[in-house]
Amino acid sequence: MADYLRAHSAVNDRIGVLGSEPQICFYAHRRSAGGYLCTYALVEPQPYAPAMQREMIQEIEAAKPEYLAWVGFANSWMVQPSSDPGIFRWFNRYRGEFYEPVAQVDTRADGETIYSWNGAVTNHPDSGDLSITIYKRTNPSGH
Repeated sequence: MADYLRAHSAVNDRIGVLGSEPQICFYAHRRSAGGYLCTYALVEPQPYAPAMQREMIQEIEAAKPEYLAWVGFANSWMVQPSSDPGIFRWFNRYRGEFYEPVAQVDTRADGETIYSWNGAVTNHPDSGDLSITIYKRTNPSGH
């Protein structure tokens, strides 16, 4: 996925990574669109989680990154029953309004890894917990 981002983005583009996978930016040689490189604390049952989620959302919206990487691995978020789901609701709305899926890697239960590109990307990030989906901005001048 990092190779895809490096090949399809400009050197100065920033990448929004939603999940605890800072290596995506590192391997893509791109800067993060925000300061939260790991997302565990955003969904921990702790009093600052909602404010941290709002801050991450504001940073991504302000940066308007050309690409977003959604990490659907459960251990990249460590969601708990008491986790605040606000960032997930926001992402589902935000990606639908400003982004389209262009690449996905999906690890199946049998261990097979499936790569999909551009028009072949049909799964949504909430369809499983073993995928990474790359979204490209469709409305550069918008929000």
